[in-house]
Amino acid sequence: MEDNLDQHACMKEDSRWEVQLNTTCPNPTQLETATISALQDAFDKSSDGNEFVRDVTRTLTCDPLDEISDKVIIQIQVGSDCFTHVHPDHLNVYDMSGWVTKHPGGEYNIEKWAEGWEGHEGWYLDFPYSGNATRNIPEHPMNRWYNRAAPPDFVYVTRLGDNVAFRDLPNDLKTDAMAQYFGAVPQSVADGGIVVCGSMGEVSNDPALPETFDVRSNEHTTSSSDQQNNQKQVVWTEIALSGADQLRQRIAWALAQIVTTVPGNIDGYDRTEIYTNYYDIFVKHAFGNYRDILAEASYSPLMAEHLSYLRSKSHNYVYQTEDKRISRADENYAREIMQLFSIGLIVLNDDGTPVLDPITGNPLETYTNEDIESFARAWTGFDRTAVRANYEETRTGTADNRLDPMRILPEWRDPFPKSNLNGGFIGDGYMLCKDLPDQSFLKKGARYRLQGGKSSPELMKDNYFFDLDATEDILRMELNPTSPLYQRLYNGGNYELFVELENDLQCNPGTAECDVDTVRVVKVDKVYYEFVERPCVQMSFYDNGKQIQLRDSYRRGQMCANPELTHARETCCREDRQGEVRVARMETNVTYFYEGERMKYDTAKNRCVDYGRDLCFYESITISPNNDKFRKGYHWTNRDCGINVKINSEGYIAIVHDAMLTDADSIPWLVEEENTLNWFRVFWNSGSYPGDS
Repeated sequence: MEDNLDQHACMKEDSRWEVQLNTTCPNPTQLETATISALQDAFDKSSDGNEFVRDVTRTLTCDPLDEISDKVIIQIQVGSDCFTHVHPDHLNVYDMSGWVTKHPGGEYNIEKWAEGWEGHEGWYLDFPYSGNATRNIPEHPMNRWYNRAAPPDFVYVTRLGDNVAFRDLPNDLKTDAMAQYFGAVPQSVADGGIVVCGSMGEVSNDPALPETFDVRSNEHTTSSSDQQNNQKQVVWTEIALSGADQLRQRIAWALAQIVTTVPGNIDGYDRTEIYTNYYDIFVKHAFGNYRDILAEASYSPLMAEHLSYLRSKSHNYVYQTEDKRISRADENYAREIMQLFSIGLIVLNDDGTPVLDPITGNPLETYTNEDIESFARAWTGFDRTAVRANYEETRTGTADNRLDPMRILPEWRDPFPKSNLNGGFIGDGYMLCKDLPDQSFLKKGARYRLQGGKSSPELMKDNYFFDLDATEDILRMELNPTSPLYQRLYNGGNYELFVELENDLQCNPGTAECDVDTVRVVKVDKVYYEFVERPCVQMSFYDNGKQIQLRDSYRRGQMCANPELTHARETCCREDRQGEVRVARMETNVTYFYEGERMKYDTAKNRCVDYGRDLCFYESITISPNNDKFRKGYHWTNRDCGINVKINSEGYIAIVHDAMLTDADSIPWLVEEENTLNWFRVFWNSGSYPGDS
């Protein structure tokens, strides 16, 4: 990637250098004395011990004569070693398994490199920025890397030459095969323990009973596929006919004929547990609420596989990752949940007769194709969870669990408003997020879920590096033992799986608990709890917006955000100090109190004022004492911004962020005027477009 560096090493806070030990530079760059001195000093003081690359995380005071585009790829001799300025991702190690199946050029054109195509070393890939005419490889613009090289398709592991503990690998790589290949040895159980749950309604074995239950295993097979395929029928028949709760069983059978799945559509025909687990939805809710049945069935991986919304992706995701390809979300389930599972095709009177259109006399339809398109976007982002222990399974992947409820991947999710059947939008009736009480994590009704020794959230997304407590000195939100919240979660050492606060709690003055707007994960003794915010609605249109951006202003991430919500974090600088604008500053335990902390605009501003600075429209960021890029995210600036719309010929609208640009391509495409095609329906006062909305 060294052919396309994004910025001069002297004009940014962090830079990467390839090191060739005991080597004379073949093409050293002609540099001024001040620049040579600055670089040599940076290399000498760097604590980075990697033998292949050296990451410099400090401001370089170079001679302005050297800060030109012709000297971006700097090569400099330092003692007996040659240092070359390279792309910040050069020699990073990634798990690219997710990308193989999505590569526009086909799986083979990725797999062939790993297999040593034409004598190529399988572990090393060159990004084909300039293409290769001899090998018929087209040019690949760098925006492909910036837009696509992200989880779940590209998962960063470490740098070439670094050591990484097996326990710190991404979950996809922590397999038996990897452990055996590298000789990983078992580690002691982490502080805080591991939360291990069985399946819903699971009971212990009773050896006195005559029948046995066989399972599919990737180690041994004791029954034929036909026998195992028949097993689920035997299990169901015995319970349905012999169970003492015959009324419940009969209602469950009736419900199962409505909210159906077809085993032939599911890759697991000879499994037993996944099907009996799905059927138990109806047994459990036979005397309950039909909405609960639909909710649980909708999160079932069997339903998603059967009706094809599994891994349905938003137009925005496909547009950004597949060369601006136009797509629509899968509409199958959006249609079937209405037509087959709930309201049907025709509006009915209370006596079951159809409601007629007063003008045409025809039966009124319950929904239109526009409704299906809108609801389809609500079913994007669903994927299976990782395989776990203690259930019938032969696979080992991170998205092969056909038993437990699915997860939602934010990268695939459509984030825009979705109209409902009543002339409004999904979410109408819920509290607005801006109206949540201050520090809602301390208020009555706040919910927490036990994570054991796992320090990263499961319902929110954190940077992978935040899992590396020991190796990366990660700052956690650790509660004071005298805190009422600590005492409620600690519960005398009897940790509960789920906790809901019965009353408002007070924070301890002088602690971080009183200073933060919200929390993600809190540490209680050696155990972690994840805070689960109550459902609320974030409005797409709001006044007095403030611009946010990523760690470098040239990166694609300049957007408008609601200053009343915890959408970004601080970075401190004064507009009239060029050095501070060029490199704004954050300080651990001073301007922020845990990794990944997010705060409202006013909180960010007050933190910086207390720090002797303010908010500004910065160019880059440094963090003291650990200036790692993974600790940075979206940050508030002092720039005002607005929300605009563009309208297509059908009266659908798309959201456009009116933000200040520092680069021609620094606004994300999903809200950028020329690129956004994320149309959604609005209701015009006149009944049709054009008209007031």
